[in-house]
Amino acid sequence: AMLGMLLFLLPLVPGGGGAGTDLDRMIRIAGSPIGYRLGWLGWQITAVSDLLLAAALVRVTDPGTRARKLAIATAAFVVLAVIPDQTAQFLLVTRGYELARMGAEARDTTDFIAFEDMMFPLTSGWAAVLYTLGAIGWALVLREVGIWSRALARLSPPMLVLFCAISVAPILPLAIRPKPELIGAGNALAFTVLEGWFVLVWWLLRSRAALVADE
Repeated sequence: AMLGMLLFLLPLVPGGGGAGTDLDRMIRIAGSPIGYRLGWLGWQITAVSDLLLAAALVRVTDPGTRARKLAIATAAFVVLAVIPDQTAQFLLVTRGYELARMGAEARDTTDFIAFEDMMFPLTSGWAAVLYTLGAIGWALVLREVGIWSRALARLSPPMLVLFCAISVAPILPLAIRPKPELIGAGNALAFTVLEGWFVLVWWLLRSRAALVADE
């Protein structure tokens, strides 16, 4: 998803760093249907991976334990997040693209920007808040079952606080809402840290599997 963001999506989303006005950005979308859809495809695959991770945590925790209860709550947050997230992304690459194409022909951004203003709070706001609650659940479940380390303990709180801040930002009132560029930068930092967090979790799981194999 991050690679697709860098290769395709950054110049096509608000605050992504593309030069020019909203009209320029809309024209770029109209001229890049494949790139626009490929950029969002990575995040759609990510949603599937989130569901798989949530299901795996439920599966590997013992029934009746605190870890299982946390895993079930985490899975519920992820499922609830996927609904507005994937609805908005599907509409952006279908109806949104068509509005961009028609707007580019008419040199009028009104309908397209109004549509974006409805869609982006769903995926980068409400869904992101629910995903963040899910990520907090992931950390709690992993700690509960012993897949934890000093590095994860140090990395998790600032990462999750940052995710909380950037998730809430797109749904704040306009008067106090950070600029899209600031939200975009926060997302870039948070997801980069998350990659490191997942690497640490993978390493701990790999080490535990090796110990079990030796036994």
